[in-house]
Amino acid sequence: MSELLLLTSSRSITSAKIETPFEFEEVVGVIKDDRTQVKPVHRLDGSEQEVSTGISGDMAERIVESFVSTRGFDRNRSSDINCHLFVFFAMGRARALEGNAWIPLLTKSVSSQETEPGIPYATVTREGNISHSLLGTSLIGRSLSLLGNKGALSICSNEMLMNLYKGWLLGKTAID
Repeated sequence: MSELLLLTSSRSITSAKIETPFEFEEVVGVIKDDRTQVKPVHRLDGSEQEVSTGISGDMAERIVESFVSTRGFDRNRSSDINCHLFVFFAMGRARALEGNAWIPLLTKSVSSQETEPGIPYATVTREGNISHSLLGTSLIGRSLSLLGNKGALSICSNEMLMNLYKGWLLGKTAID
């Protein structure tokens, strides 16, 4: 598959966990082979944006599969996956979007502006716990992330993710 293109819609939420509103681009559709698949519950209103991620090949295919499988297209399929399993599946290390959550192994800390397309990263708390997994994109300082169990697939600022998940540092992760 060529580069992954996403259809996004701007959202902002407030949370007791963070002091400022959490702004992100919710993924409401995927564009594959000149065909757009939009979440059944989303009604196009013209405000959506087409976003290029810099992610291609098999990983792009798996992200499309994940989106279609968990965003309400198949009513018999559960969407109860977390951020760790989403990244593990996108990396090709899980055969299905079910089962135990994968927790990544931190290999190197990076700046929130240094992420690379298709590379897995994690937020790490001051206590050394991994609190959130995400995939780097070609968008400087922004990553592809699943926000919580049954949450929105989104493109958002790494700094916002650090705040939301009480991250002290952002680290590149290993999946093997």
